[in-house]
Amino acid sequence: MAGRTSSKVKNRWSSQHYDRLTILVQKGEKEQLAKAAETEGVTIARLFVNALNAQYPGLLTTLDKT
Repeated sequence: MAGRTSSKVKNRWSSQHYDRLTILVQKGEKEQLAKAAETEGVTIARLFVNALNAQYPGLLTTLDKT
């Protein structure tokens, strides 16, 4: 039971502090994104954030650059 409570607390905290975006890609493209992210040493989500920051400097100023 402790695991379920912990997940609820984490999910509640995340929903209060983050917005969720869903991105749909063609079949097979997720694997390509995963390989690119692995090459960069980041997650797929961070890969997108880094790309957005490169294209639109200052857009996502509240996010760290790691």
